[in-house]
Amino acid sequence: MCGIAGLYAPGGADPAVLRAMTATLVHRGPDQDGYLVDGAVGLGMRRLSIVGVADGRQPLFDESGDVAVVMNGEIYNHLALRAALQRRGHRFRTGSDVEVAVHLYEEHGVEFVTHLQGMFAYALYDRRAGRLLLGRDRLGKKPLYWAQRGGCVAFASEIKALAAAGVDGAVDTAALAAYCATGFVPGEQTLTAGVRKLAPGCQLEIGVRGIVSQRYWELPQPIETAPRAPAVAAARVRELLDEAVRARLMAEVPLGAFLSGGVDSSAIVALMRRHLAQPVETFAVGFADPDFDELAHARAAATLYQTRHHELRIDGCSPDLLAEIVWHHDEPAADPAIVPTFCLARFARPHVTVALTGEGGDELFGGYAHHRFAARLAALEARAPGLRGVARGVAALEPLAGGLGARRVWKGLWV
Repeated sequence: MCGIAGLYAPGGADPAVLRAMTATLVHRGPDQDGYLVDGAVGLGMRRLSIVGVADGRQPLFDESGDVAVVMNGEIYNHLALRAALQRRGHRFRTGSDVEVAVHLYEEHGVEFVTHLQGMFAYALYDRRAGRLLLGRDRLGKKPLYWAQRGGCVAFASEIKALAAAGVDGAVDTAALAAYCATGFVPGEQTLTAGVRKLAPGCQLEIGVRGIVSQRYWELPQPIETAPRAPAVAAARVRELLDEAVRARLMAEVPLGAFLSGGVDSSAIVALMRRHLAQPVETFAVGFADPDFDELAHARAAATLYQTRHHELRIDGCSPDLLAEIVWHHDEPAADPAIVPTFCLARFARPHVTVALTGEGGDELFGGYAHHRFAARLAALEARAPGLRGVARGVAALEPLAGGLGARRVWKGLWV
């Protein structure tokens, strides 16, 4: 996890402001900092070294020095891209995965991002064209915020860095209403007035043409019209998951996994064990309440896959810890899991630099109770179209009290 920050100021980017912005991101990148100030453009970087540890200090440049990039994230296909670019005559100065970005830009211009596979947020500056590009990966795994005041733009991995650039902390009341209704702030809004999230799969171009937003990726529509046989579908899922895990094992630093004993994290640990010569370092968190404690499941998976297993038990959350978590998030997050996740990450840090987590598995595979609840509502609508409005009303209750109120109503509707 690195942090990037920068400025586009036609009157000249202020180096002092840039350094103040990056100073707020030291926790994201404790290993190195790096800067570029060139007229209107300033780029800043705080680096957590994972790939190209010895020589990957950012910003990174093309052969001419006219194209520069700072990036938070990892490019999983960087070795294949590097080989292809070298065959076309490009010369690399570092072993960093990020360096492929500037050479791809030389070849493909603003379309370079379509060749990247990974999780990333970047700022790429082309001195000759007077162009600054801000981009975010296809699903928005890496954050990037930006704000405009007059003709100036400030951007960063966290909102607090924008505050260092003079963005005030006024609350966006429309975003607050959305948060209270849904538990998150949708779209490009944030709870800070004037600050926007760059949307996933989008690239922002800033320069002489002003600010132009371009979506470079859309979620593909399913090609197959007929469902696959379960065994065939399962084999394909295993193949894709194995490929995804293998790609994420690129690191020159120790790596491990968060392990709950559930299907998602256990599958990831199993595949890590397949690809790594040494035992996997696994980390699990337990709770005093037996209804939420999963340590027994995690131990079973750790024993099965012969990991070096570490356990942390949490019995509560102090006000000081909660304040620290809130500071890191910049905005409220309606997810109590952020507390044990934060504690587990801190617990794992002395052992590993990178941890695979399995986050997103339940969302992709419909593993939560409210996914099954939504499927039943859809079935109800199909069976009784006249109840469509009632079903939608019940669905609206789902976020309340963990969905308990909605499910109580549901029991009365399901026939």
